[in-house]
Amino acid sequence: TQARVRGFNASDYAIDVAENTSVVTYRWTIDYEMNGKRSTETGQDLLVWVLTESGWLLAWRTQRSDS
Repeated sequence: TQARVRGFNASDYAIDVAENTSVVTYRWTIDYEMNGKRSTETGQDLLVWVLTESGWLLAWRTQRSDS
């Protein structure tokens, strides 16, 4: 309710799978407005997925901003 996303782009996906574990990284750019101020940020996400009997579950997420 405090921020309005004006645009989001994800790119440069890399996916590595070893047995029942997958590591996904991607770059992102977000354009948003908060408290009347418009900002753009870039960064990278890292996600670790584990395959279970129920399907893929997210085990870990790290988000790093370039700024």
